[in-house]
Order: sequence, then C-alpha cells, then structure tokens
Amino acid sequence: MSPDNQTRPRVLVFGAGAIGAFLGGRLAQAGLEVVLGARGPHLKALQINRGVLLEWADGRQEHLAIRAALPTELPDQAFDLILVTLKSTQLIAAAPDIQRLLAPGGCLVMVQNGLPWWVFERMDSPRAGKSLASLQSSELNRIFDLDTILGAVIYRPATLLAPGKIFLPSVKGPQKLVLGELDGSLSNRLHQAAAVLEHGYPVQLTADIRAEKWRKLVVNLVWGPLAALTQSSSGHLVQLAATRELVASLLGEVCEVARLAGTELQIDPNEELQRVIGNFDQQPSMLQDTRAGRPLEWQAIIGACIEMAKLMQVPVPHLQTMGALIEGLDASIQRGPCAIRPVACD
Repeated sequence: MSPDNQTRPRVLVFGAGAIGAFLGGRLAQAGLEVVLGARGPHLKALQINRGVLLEWADGRQEHLAIRAALPTELPDQAFDLILVTLKSTQLIAAAPDIQRLLAPGGCLVMVQNGLPWWVFERMDSPRAGKSLASLQSSELNRIFDLDTILGAVIYRPATLLAPGKIFLPSVKGPQKLVLGELDGSLSNRLHQAAAVLEHGYPVQLTADIRAEKWRKLVVNLVWGPLAALTQSSSGHLVQLAATRELVASLLGEVCEVARLAGTELQIDPNEELQRVIGNFDQQPSMLQDTRAGRPLEWQAIIGACIEMAKLMQVPVPHLQTMGALIEGLDASIQRGPCAIRPVACD
C-alpha cells in the first residue's frame, strides 16, 4: 500500500458475495471509504437497501450501510487496497478489471478458498515456479503482478440467503483473517494492510501463508465435496461410521501431499471429526453452489491436490474418487436441468 494513503485508504471488495459483503460492510461500519463490487440481483439488492442485511444464528438482524457498484463502471486506479473475494473460477475473467482499478503502490488481498495459483512462486523449493493446470497458474501469472499480492485466509462461514441478505451461522474455533506475503516476509505493507482490515475483522499475520492455505484447504476439501455430494451438513455426516472412516482416509492423503509440497500438517482425524459434531446449520460454499445450480469451485480445492499428488507420484485413491464424483456433479450442474426419457420394460 502506498504510504500516502495509510490514514484513509480507498478500499474495494471485489466479489461481494456472502464473505465479501460481510467484510466490506464491517469496514464501512468502522468509517472507512469502501465500495462493494458486485453484479446482477445481488448488486441491485445492495443498492436498494443501501447496504447489506445480516442475519445471525441467534435471530438478530443487522443492517450495514455501504456503497455497491458494478466493477466495470468504477474509475481506473481508484483503490489502494482491493480485497478479492471472488471464487477462484472467476479470477481470470475479472483480472483485467482488478488490475485496472488498483492504484499505483496499492495491493491485492487474495481471499480465495483452495490452493492459490502462486503456491510455487516466491519460495525456495525444487518446485519453485512450477505451473499447475488446475490452478491456471501460467495464465494468472501473465495477468497479475505478484509484487502487488498478499495471500489471505478467512475463518468466517457465511451463507447468501437471498440477494443482499447474509446468514452468519455460529462457529467453533477462532474467527480471523490471516494475511501473509508470498515470500514470507513481515513487510511494512503487510502491517499497513492489517491495520486497515482489523477495523472490520480480527487480523493475524503469518510468515507462512502457504501453511495457512493448506490448513484451510483441508477443511474445504473434506467437508465441501462430501456436503455437496450428499446434500448434508458435516454435523449429519459425522454421525455415520462409514463417513468417519472416509474422512480419516482423506485427511491422511491430503496431509501427505502437503508434506511433500513443503508443509507439515498436524491434523488428528478424531479432533477434526469432534470439531464438526452438532454443526447442522453451516453450509459449505460447495453445497451452497450445488443447491443454487452454480458451477463448483472444485479445481483449486480438490483438483489441485490431485494434480500435485500425480506430480509427486504419491497415491491418493480416495481423493481421486471424490474428485471424479465432484467433476461429474459440476458437469451435470453446468449442463442444466434435463429430462431423463423413460425406458420401456417388457
């Protein structure tokens, strides 16, 4: 971020879905100059309501006033700090606008689920610079300037109930936004970005953003696809013995891939299963997208892990099976509703 704008930076949340609208609303509530970049019915509702409507698990409702606009209608170089809360599947299409809107000296905070396209960039590793097709690494590296990017992970589930209206379920564990530089440094701009964003949400800095990405990936990779395929919450799934065995196998495979990629994950399957007991109202984004008939964000979550496993020549049979099923589900969603012709029987 530019030192000239430390006191009152211009902030854009690009991709104002559930998480983006929540973060942007909180920052605006704190008195910052914030714009939500949104589209379609969601944008219309945000503009009509002059902000976002929150509904909490305890029944409370809250209105957060904030300006919303179509990104293509915003002026060039208008923002010092851009939180990119789009799904990874939407990045390439939105990249020209994101870059156009960033002011000189500004930075992009990339808040996506899954592994980032820069996972092997700016690191000391035999795989440094390796491109992954599942992450569209080559294409995104040609579009984005890595010098402008901060990695981020957010712990705050949210569901878009309707355009402009967000449900915030109760959660176990810490709620925070973790920020890190790609090279692991605790730079001045990292601290500056944190000072801005902590007005809206608790911020934690890390010298190893990739490890944080892997930790969040584990949760998304296990519970997201399982929820989408079974149309069930993790709280319901954990009640089934067969599911508990499958979760343990998936965790073991993911942790081995992460280890070979340079990140040691200490994850106890029993603790992870215990964590989701009673978790009945939280809907992973993959389940939300399935129910809404939207394309699934599976490549950056499970596809990338499978591609890494092939690169490292480590077997991941459970991941491959679940990946094939999710790919099939995604293809079905993108084909749209269709009638199955009955077959006559003798």
